[in-house]
Amino acid sequence: SRKEILLTSYTCHPSMANNEVSGICLLTYLAKYLSKQKKLRYSYRIVFHPETIGAITYISKNFKKLKQTIAGYVLSCVGDNKDFSLVKSKTDDCLSNRVAENILKNSYPNFKKYEFIESGSDERRYCGPNINLPVASVLRTKYGCYKEYHTSKDDLNFISPKGFQGSYEVYIKIISVIEKNYFYRLKTKCEPNLGKRNLYPIISKWPDLKAEKKIYNLMHFILYADGKLDLVQIAEKLNISAYELIDVVDSLTNKKLLQKKVS
Repeated sequence: SRKEILLTSYTCHPSMANNEVSGICLLTYLAKYLSKQKKLRYSYRIVFHPETIGAITYISKNFKKLKQTIAGYVLSCVGDNKDFSLVKSKTDDCLSNRVAENILKNSYPNFKKYEFIESGSDERRYCGPNINLPVASVLRTKYGCYKEYHTSKDDLNFISPKGFQGSYEVYIKIISVIEKNYFYRLKTKCEPNLGKRNLYPIISKWPDLKAEKKIYNLMHFILYADGKLDLVQIAEKLNISAYELIDVVDSLTNKKLLQKKVS
């Protein structure tokens, strides 16, 4: 696709485990994940460079291509196991902000949100004057907000496999939602018969909470599937993570009940 997702991390002070190397490692594994996906909707630009001067140089040499970016994230400080943080892009309603905030607030309610003016890493360059790319950052503890930051204590003892795994899962959810973020329209008028399509139980059983949750999501998704809202906007209406609606979309699509418009 000519539309791209930008994922970048910086490489300039590798003695620091969380502030530096964690982003490099996580982005490497996200690149491995993406390389194995057979049906990606978007192209992915994976960039490693020194912070600040590296970003400015890369933008200078590649701005024409970077203008194809529809969402992007700077990966840094993703190895500790504390609460997540979101540093927003300068454009409030961009896809990067909407997807990340939707997932974090519904799955990790203790996350901390920082406005763009509080940014301090390469979001500032990619969102810089006359650049204005939709680039945000999803971190664990934000740079500058932990006492080990920029000291020799930012070492392997400060990061953990559990912290890395959680960050990896969040970014996989973000990528999955971006890939599925269409405007969906139901092909039927009013509600379709879901029972005969094996999407709704026709016999009452002892409550299965997980199954009930999926049915609840499906029934409420249908109410808003009229082509006027994208997946993230519908999830906001339902007060759930858009990631939870991917199974619903797949189920309805498999039964030929949905059509999608490009968002």
